[in-house]
Amino acid sequence: MNLRYITCSDPRENTSVSDILAFLRQYPHAELAVQAHPSRMSVGMDRRVWFESLLSTAAATRVAPNLAVHVNMQWCDMFCQGELAPDLQDWLMRIHQNGTLLVQRVQINLSGSHSPMFRPTPVNQIISAFPNHEFIFQYTTPQAMRMRRLANTGARFCVLYDASGGMGRAPRVTGRPFAYALATGYSGGITPDNVTARLDKIASKVGNQPIWIDAEGGLKNPVTGKFDLNRAQQYVTNAINWLKEKNR
Repeated sequence: MNLRYITCSDPRENTSVSDILAFLRQYPHAELAVQAHPSRMSVGMDRRVWFESLLSTAAATRVAPNLAVHVNMQWCDMFCQGELAPDLQDWLMRIHQNGTLLVQRVQINLSGSHSPMFRPTPVNQIISAFPNHEFIFQYTTPQAMRMRRLANTGARFCVLYDASGGMGRAPRVTGRPFAYALATGYSGGITPDNVTARLDKIASKVGNQPIWIDAEGGLKNPVTGKFDLNRAQQYVTNAINWLKEKNR
């Protein structure tokens, strides 16, 4: 199995930018995914200031880190209707000093959208306008028809299997890769302690398909409830050790 990324979701402004970038340098498979929505990321807000600092510091590093943005709430609603929020457009155009994109992957969290409208053709037009980015959509049972409608436009996109829609519950069944997806990810209830068992289950379904895994709730400190870089390191280390063992 080709494990493309080990995604660590929802770091916030309480996490040191320098510590995050040192972590990403240490683990090239690791990806940092920042949750983006205007209620926390509008201009002048603490998380926006922190994220801008992360981007500007990352742009000057020797090697570009793996950074992603997960789009929620009003910005997700806009995307579903075929409109890209100006803030997101700006972040997608940021470039590392070596000429590569700083934010290479964008996840549209449809489960967090309040919009009843999904316009596949305008959505595909956004995707087509950014051919060097990967666009990811949550693949849940309620969203299956939307994904098929989008696939019918010829859009090139990835899907994240997360049956709980971001609620952190492990799925009863690990699905096979969505037929039209460029790549498939798996999420829901993944923790540092169970990541190897979850990878065993995923590998039994996907064979040699390229996949990634995404943990969020399992990386939070049980006392503070905030993103814990130590737990993220344990999660990534356990996943890498599993991959090395399987590739022997």
